[in-house]
Amino acid sequence: MYQHEPASKANPKRQEGPHAHSINVDAGNQFAFAADLGCDRVFIYKLDAAQGKITPNTPAFGTVPAGGGPRHFAFHPNGKYAYVCNEMTCTVTAFEYDAARGALTEKDTVSTLPEASPLTRSSPLLRPRCIPAASLPMCPTVATTPSRCMPWTRPAAS
Repeated sequence: MYQHEPASKANPKRQEGPHAHSINVDAGNQFAFAADLGCDRVFIYKLDAAQGKITPNTPAFGTVPAGGGPRHFAFHPNGKYAYVCNEMTCTVTAFEYDAARGALTEKDTVSTLPEASPLTRSSPLLRPRCIPAASLPMCPTVATTPSRCMPWTRPAAS
């Protein structure tokens, strides 16, 4: 067992300590990724499936902007990119994924809120709900290109 640290404390009410939410394995079954809301990190572990063991990887984590609160993590079907839904800021962070090293390199973070939304990330009316990890790669909120993650624009009603 590994204890994640340090806590981000960007939001003292929600990030007073580690708060791991999910763990995902890459397609090669070589690395495991644990999204931790309390640390603002996606921790990376080498996976020994035959022995049922994990050990910290080098690099040990990918980061999201302070106070983001990563919760759900998913790989793009092509295996070159990964995404994490940041519950506390209603954003999605896109990473490039190096499958040989198990490394995540942050490329962009975008809001999941529509531009015209009366809610803001700090609105007391907003109870963040993120995209289910299973639908992230196909999510209508985010479209991906090789270089960045961008907000999706809905077609105008006709």
